[in-house]
Amino acid sequence: MPSEGKSGSFFFFTHDNKFIIKTISDAEKLAFIEDFAPNYYHHVMENKTLLCRIYGIYTLKIGFTVNVNLIMMENVVAIDSHIV
Repeated sequence: MPSEGKSGSFFFFTHDNKFIIKTISDAEKLAFIEDFAPNYYHHVMENKTLLCRIYGIYTLKIGFTVNVNLIMMENVVAIDSHIV
């Protein structure tokens, strides 16, 4: 189910609410890969942390001209879908 965030990004949730897929800009993708990812990886691997797990960044190519960047992450506030 998609929803639009305040940033203009779209958020998609898996049917069981365990994962979130968020659209990100080219600038956000570049900043994540170059600046954030190395420190994030080391922190998550070396510490017990409450940071959500990030499972990957992907670029979805639509046709010849449109690229959509996506980040897939754990939903740390997931509500059991059987309750809702």
